[in-house]
Amino acid sequence: QHRDLYTAFIDLTKAFDTVNREGLWKIMAIYGCTEKFIKIVQQLHEGMHARVQDQGELSEPFPVQNGVKQGC
Repeated sequence: QHRDLYTAFIDLTKAFDTVNREGLWKIMAIYGCTEKFIKIVQQLHEGMHARVQDQGELSEPFPVQNGVKQGC
């Protein structure tokens, strides 16, 4: 018996890294989050920087524009 088979692979491990913040703020408002709460979350993400470690050496900090914090 021959049937079509469809598969989809979704890598959710990087989902938080690619979140569009401006879109998130809008969605939070649509779902009823208060403006005060949204501003608190926005402040947590202002001025985010990251560094890359390569062979024990750390890069200079660089700004992170996309994504949301995890585990905090």
